Amino acid sequence: MENPLINQNIEALKVQNEQLKAQLMATSLINEITKVMLASKDLDAVFRTSALGIKETLGYERVIIFKIDPQEGVLRPYLWEGFDNKELANIEIPLGFTGGEIIDAIFLNKPVIVDTIDKSDPLVPLATKGFVAFP
Repeated sequence: MENPLINQNIEALKVQNEQLKAQLMATSLINEITKVMLASKDLDAVFRTSALGIKETLGYERVIIFKIDPQEGVLRPYLWEGFDNKELANIEIPLGFTGGEIIDAIFLNKPVIVDTIDKSDPLVPLATKGFVAFP
């Protein structure tokens, strides 16, 4: 005869086991990314590895690393994963009050989570539903 309490405990253990596996995989990936970053003398390779690592470790579909263009006073896509080149061709984010949440993350020096994009946000052409901006 089956014991419902034992079955519940088995299911709970299975869930915990899957969570531990995911955490172990993320930790291993972070460790490997760190090794590549420390061994690389090429800054582009470090940023490319970072973008891939963020995408894989955090489970994001797409990642953009922006670079400041000081002459124009804007952020421009520098490296990306999960985007088509055409999607990013005209994306630039002004370094000012109209720069949206990404600029807020930079000036506040903390991550900003955006669940719904405002129609005035510079990222609207990317047809994304939400994003996380890291300074």
